[in-house]
Amino acid sequence: MKLKPIIGYARVSTEEQANTHALEQQISRLINTGVQKVYFDIESGREQDRDQFKKVLELVIRQEISELRAIRWDRLARNAYLYLEVKKIFKISGVKLILLDQGEVDFNTASGELHSDLQVLFSVHESRMLQERVNRGLDYRRSRNAAWMQPPWSYLIVNEKYELDHTPLPYCFLIHKPDNAAELSHEPDDSPKLVRISRAKIAREVFEYFLLVRKPTKVLKHLHEVYGLQKNSEDNLPEFKNFPISIWGLKYWLQNPVFQGHTAYHKLKSNGSLKSPDDWDIRRDTHPEQRLINEEEAQEIKAIFASNTKRFGQVDAKFYLTGHIFCEKCRAKCNLKQNRDYAYYGCPHSATVCDNRPNVRLFKIEQAIIAQLVLRSKQVSESPSNTTKSERLVELERQYFELDQIAGSDFNPALKEAKEKLLKAIEAEPTPTQDIAQQILRHPMAKKINFWYTLTQTEREIFYDLLLARVVIGKGEVTSVLLKV
Repeated sequence: MKLKPIIGYARVSTEEQANTHALEQQISRLINTGVQKVYFDIESGREQDRDQFKKVLELVIRQEISELRAIRWDRLARNAYLYLEVKKIFKISGVKLILLDQGEVDFNTASGELHSDLQVLFSVHESRMLQERVNRGLDYRRSRNAAWMQPPWSYLIVNEKYELDHTPLPYCFLIHKPDNAAELSHEPDDSPKLVRISRAKIAREVFEYFLLVRKPTKVLKHLHEVYGLQKNSEDNLPEFKNFPISIWGLKYWLQNPVFQGHTAYHKLKSNGSLKSPDDWDIRRDTHPEQRLINEEEAQEIKAIFASNTKRFGQVDAKFYLTGHIFCEKCRAKCNLKQNRDYAYYGCPHSATVCDNRPNVRLFKIEQAIIAQLVLRSKQVSESPSNTTKSERLVELERQYFELDQIAGSDFNPALKEAKEKLLKAIEAEPTPTQDIAQQILRHPMAKKINFWYTLTQTEREIFYDLLLARVVIGKGEVTSVLLKV
């Protein structure tokens, strides 16, 4: 008869603990006791949906193992409800449970079960006490506007403040190779003649390149080509440890308030997921002399990601109009479609609930947009140069003024709520963008049709985001083009 295997289970709470050999030490101890295989997770002990832990419990339930070994109870469960479930599973299955630091768990006797219950009770209590101590420490740091524990890549924490890391890296990358490199080949490593680049300088380069190309994927490709950045972090230079190597990670990194000279707290929900940046507790100008980008650049980055979000999931081609094209019949946002020769837009519901079936080729849409831009440019150039408010802004301000004139409007709940909504809408109106848009349309080149046709895809994307509100298509034609100015 084949003997059932003995397996082990290890767990640490964070990736940082895993990198400090805590996980490696647990696994080593388990292997030294003779287990055939070790399962492990890098998650909180209060988390019930640990991937590897669920696999272990499945093996116990199916009685495919004879014994499970772990270091202590807190490696298995720091959640009282989870412990009760685990205890039930082991009592029914008959699989033996051995804890290296606490001995064999005996659920078959009252004293053994009580001993196990007390161990877990103390473990849960210790976890809560630890969380309280951590929270008190974090509250104390927040009260002093101190830097958070893990700085973004390119920063250090010095005396509880963020400082840019200007330490020269011990490498000379080809992109920074000077013309007289051959003459410097015999210079010592600490020679001031040698070109040295720091994390702070690379970070600034990343921001500048992103503002140029406007796509996280292009930035990551650039970093791969220039600095050899790999998806597998183990293949990267040690100095690039903790650099974001995914699109989501780079997006989060680029929008970190630390780069603007601010410090952010309360960024995570209770389940560990990220809150919306609008819900963060941001303390402004905690280290203004160490900022890497200014407010205008930060707003531009935010606008780029907002623009990119509108096009998420679209085919990677001439997608800069996606989000601006609408169906005349059902008013849905139209999809970009392509074949080998053409790109065109059509209603996403044309095959089901909308009878606006003919598509409109991209070049025909662009013709209509450019014609409207040229016409509007001529109109704007002939009007007074002072910036005018949009029709929507004028209407919102009129409605707010009328409500404000009603006696007692600040004490009537319905009127007060209506005024607050109008005020938020007024504040949200993009008047600075309109100023820029007005300047673009007033430029002498904007009245020339050839100017618009010579723009690159990236340039059109920028201009259309600033100038274009929507394009409506119906029956295979462009029926209207609405501009923001």
